[in-house]
Amino acid sequence: MQPKTKGEGDEKAEEVETEIPFMKGYAVFNAEQIDGLPAHFYATVAAITGKGAGFRSLNDTWADTTTAHGRLMLTVLGGLAEFERELIRARTGEGRARAVANGVRLGRKPILTHHQQLEAVKRLKAGKET
Repeated sequence: MQPKTKGEGDEKAEEVETEIPFMKGYAVFNAEQIDGLPAHFYATVAAITGKGAGFRSLNDTWADTTTAHGRLMLTVLGGLAEFERELIRARTGEGRARAVANGVRLGRKPILTHHQQLEAVKRLKAGKET
């Protein structure tokens, strides 16, 4: 799983993650508290069930780890989400490779110009700067 950059909603997800170690039996969360990314959602559900608590969505009856049908649905949807994520990763990787082959320079633009970079190296070698 790739690390996720901080973004909107992370505070709510962190709130849920801090409550997981203290779960006993069940917990009630607003759906907005669990990050919308499938990988994070399924990791959160796994952490909840790993503590012996059940996960049941109040809005979606299929999302219920306390029943065999609910666990099956979460497993199937989790597999599909993982498959979709791998497809996205493969496609973006191919797009990046095509861009590099076409001479596109990826990443941030350098802060220093080429002349400034040469001057900095020159000063370091001369011992004027550290």
